[in-house]
Amino acid sequence: MSIGDDSRRPPRPAAHELERYEALFATRTGRMRSSVMRDLMAVTDRPEIISLAGGLPDTSLFAPALFSAAMDAIAKGTTAQALQYGPTDGLQAVKDCIVEIMAEEETVVAADELIVTTGGQQAIDLVCKALLDPGDVVIAEGPTYPGAVPTFCAYEAQLVQIEMDGEGMQIDLL
Repeated sequence: MSIGDDSRRPPRPAAHELERYEALFATRTGRMRSSVMRDLMAVTDRPEIISLAGGLPDTSLFAPALFSAAMDAIAKGTTAQALQYGPTDGLQAVKDCIVEIMAEEETVVAADELIVTTGGQQAIDLVCKALLDPGDVVIAEGPTYPGAVPTFCAYEAQLVQIEMDGEGMQIDLL
């Protein structure tokens, strides 16, 4: 069996078979829609598509020799640590570097006051989780990062996008 081979998977249940479970889902799931980012990324596997929408870098610019050297260094020195889960608030060494850089920019912060996320999407989700209540209004530039929209909606916020011009968000529309 190879990756992508569905021959050993059981058949997917039909929609009518899943209906009996609908009452178990949270009410907000009825308003959830497919992620725009997921839809955009699904197209990137097609060879005739050069996607600029999802923030994908040009892979021809990747340096295989540098990547190989980095992986060799990890394999020789810290394989066990590199392949293990890390602290959910970020690696201490990374947090220490951030504290140092922020201090050089005259911003004082302690490492235990930082959370290092695995990307912007996680940061948006954490902020929404901490600050949004159902019905709260989120104002964003329009167009906005497509990955943020389903996150705002999942937390039942009301998203208002304000059009942009050459100088940024049109404050008069706000």
